[in-house]
Amino acid sequence: MPGLRRAVREELENRYGQEYGRALNLLARVRLRLRQAGWDNRRIQQTLSELYRAGIVECVRAGDEKELERLLTSHLPEFAAFV
Repeated sequence: MPGLRRAVREELENRYGQEYGRALNLLARVRLRLRQAGWDNRRIQQTLSELYRAGIVECVRAGDEKELERLLTSHLPEFAAFV
């Protein structure tokens, strides 16, 4: 899976800009933490989609760490220490 993730990240960076690659890496780390916490795949997919729709790429693009932290903790309060 890491090879596929890298290929997708590189394609997104080339097509849309590096912020998509950075956001994808962040979402991959979040996904890993959720899997380790025992979340089922459906719940993980739903949460990652919500984070995307809520503007995680824009936060990464703007370098807005405070908004990124707010976004992550609002969707994942039990993982506030992750941020």
